[in-house]
Amino acid sequence: MRWAYTISFVEIKPSIISKSGAQGLFLSEKIKLINPHAVIEKEFCHIHHYPDGSLHLFLPMTDIKEIVLKGWGEFHPLAFLKEIPSNFIMLYSPRSHYELSLIKRIILRSYSFAATAANGQRNTHANI
Repeated sequence: MRWAYTISFVEIKPSIISKSGAQGLFLSEKIKLINPHAVIEKEFCHIHHYPDGSLHLFLPMTDIKEIVLKGWGEFHPLAFLKEIPSNFIMLYSPRSHYELSLIKRIILRSYSFAATAANGQRNTHANI
């Protein structure tokens, strides 16, 4: 998780979404939203503590479908009850360095989905 501290315009603090004491990734005040359905109070992702290691984040629905089909994650059960947005999903804990690299790319994709840079330019992190 230390690498997340290197993401520009992101603050890491206790999640306001998770009840488990997870660490949340929040957009800084210098970021303007692209999609109001990509965050809850500026939190776009949170990571559960070891030994769980799973995480929840917001993504475009096309990315979510790919993640679910590839077996990397699943729809959040509360999304079906309309208690949280349907594009808020769970990613499984990585089991290898390769899966960890995928998780990092997906987190950056979530960040790009939620924000633009302070100068108004859209972030262009790699798609999944």
